[in-house]
Amino acid sequence: MTRSAPAWLLVLGLQAATLSGQAFNFAAAVGVATVDEEGELCMAIQNPSIAPTTPLVLLDVVGGGPAVPAQVLALREERCPRDLIASGETFYRAALTGEHRSSGVLYFAVLTSAERLQELDGEFRLDLDGEGELETFRVCASSEGLHLTVWSGPALTGERRWHRYFYLGYDVEPDCTEREVAPS
Repeated sequence: MTRSAPAWLLVLGLQAATLSGQAFNFAAAVGVATVDEEGELCMAIQNPSIAPTTPLVLLDVVGGGPAVPAQVLALREERCPRDLIASGETFYRAALTGEHRSSGVLYFAVLTSAERLQELDGEFRLDLDGEGELETFRVCASSEGLHLTVWSGPALTGERRWHRYFYLGYDVEPDCTEREVAPS
């Protein structure tokens, strides 16, 4: 005698299959952040529905310091300063959590907890999309700005999953590869 699965089990199985079939949205999970003129942390990200108290981690783009835990406070009505404006982005107020201090000017802002990050060979890595491969965060310079990228697997050899340009307004020594600056 064969037995069929209960209907609720089939529904759960279909829901799981549907959810796993959706592509992870890196643009909704990774943004940039900076400190404004009033000393407030401002995050720009392509995600209009982040709840207050959502944890995030800040990765210092220039200084390469330790990961700094933070959390989203609320939507921000005004734009973020320092050329953090890109099409489709929403702006949030954020705050550092605990006794952590941060001195960076520009950060990767990643919607995750700091405990999930790994540091390997001086690079931060994290399995953002849950596919079993660690994403790598990288920064390089073009002639007047910085290119921030997230790669599945090792930077430059894996798949580039996220890219953001940050205009500095002054000349810097370029060190980007073509893969880092190519349009998505």
